Amino acid sequence: METKAKNLLLSLTILFLFGSCQKESEVAKDSLLLYNAKVWTGNDAQPWANWVLIENDIIKKVGQGSNYPSATESINLEGKHTLPGFNDSHVHFANAGALLLGINLLDVNEDELFIERVSETAARLPKGSWITRGDWGAYEAWEMGSEGTARNRQA
Repeated sequence: METKAKNLLLSLTILFLFGSCQKESEVAKDSLLLYNAKVWTGNDAQPWANWVLIENDIIKKVGQGSNYPSATESINLEGKHTLPGFNDSHVHFANAGALLLGINLLDVNEDELFIERVSETAARLPKGSWITRGDWGAYEAWEMGSEGTARNRQA
């Protein structure tokens, strides 16, 4: 009987230790909780949240409420707006957006390609829309780079 009690006690101790280790490993080694924020999620089903959990540089969870997940580090954003997933690669958004709505002729230096680009753009835009921009430079035709320096010239 004494052996059964010792085995039971040993088994319970192992289960307790295993359970404790399991809970610790649930918190990623490199995790960050951003909380008390106004988080725009970009998700129509849940457009706003107030916390974000990041693990190993990846957004793992986004939520609402005060029941925050555990993290190795946390930052109180004091109600500031947060836009997860944006990366500033120095894009001029107005220009990039205009190119999506207009036409890109930067690499066009032949009549056929010009006609093709205008036709594609006209088909993509709503009927009656103006085709704008283009940024046509004919750099290749002038044997110059877009920076204005000579290239491709035979001496």
